[in-house]
Amino acid sequence: AEDLVQSMQKEKAKADRTATLIEAGLSEEEAAAKIETFDGLNDEQFAAVAETLKSAYMSKKKANKKADDEDEKDTKAEIEAEEADTEAAEEAREEASEVDEEVLETASVEETIDMSVASDDTGDETSHVRANLREWVNTYVLNQELGE
Repeated sequence: AEDLVQSMQKEKAKADRTATLIEAGLSEEEAAAKIETFDGLNDEQFAAVAETLKSAYMSKKKANKKADDEDEKDTKAEIEAEEADTEAAEEAREEASEVDEEVLETASVEETIDMSVASDDTGDETSHVRANLREWVNTYVLNQELGE
């Protein structure tokens, strides 16, 4: 009878410890595996380990929540920035089209301008370029051929 009572107490303690580990943030499978590992601990030691696991889980949960909040803020900021950029681009397009319309309305056709250049010295320039070209060829090209 005493063996039965002891086995019932062990099962109850095991169930209590499993519930404590699940509360601390472990899954049922993880809790069941850890119960076997922590089987040799007395109640006081197990409570200390469970409290440590729980605080670590809470810290991790807070860090994840903070990261999620920051990601959400970043996402909202990015969306707002994109909307602002879109609005600014649309305003710029509208202003540009208004300016284009104003320019077209105020533009007038001017008479054709003669873009040709009158040159009286065409013969002099050509002879000057030819003379320089001959000098260069005589200096550089012919000297190189004579030196080889």
